[in-house]
Amino acid sequence: MPRIGSRPDLRQMIKRALDTPLFFYNAINGVATTATIDADGIYNYVSQISGLGTWTHVVGSANGTLFFYNANIGEAATATLDPGGNYRYVGSISGFGRWTHITGTSSGSVLFYNAYTGEGATARIDPAGNYHFVSSISGFGSWTHIAQTD
Repeated sequence: MPRIGSRPDLRQMIKRALDTPLFFYNAINGVATTATIDADGIYNYVSQISGLGTWTHVVGSANGTLFFYNANIGEAATATLDPGGNYRYVGSISGFGRWTHITGTSSGSVLFYNAYTGEGATARIDPAGNYHFVSSISGFGSWTHIAQTD
């Protein structure tokens, strides 16, 4: 019978659960790469994804969710990355307004902002990657950058 703590596969599973997935995207050719950085700062390549189309914004949110937006045509999509950096497309979303800034949060919310009009909106992306509109916001003023902090 193995001793407790002597199973390297269990330690590797715990360490892998602490990995941070990363998503790299090239808007010129529609190619992406996924990777992870573990708790020790070690970078690990996972996979390449092609045919993602053209997106002007790509933001991450909670639980490995990704939000893609094309400001030129007002379309969006969502996807997820698991802790191992494996990509899963969820679905497309049409009918978006014009947003100059999009910021994801660690709570799963997404903030949309238009610097020209001062208008904004919020939405949530659930852990499965499904998009849910929450509300419109007016009177933001004029901002050049928006950042989320965790």
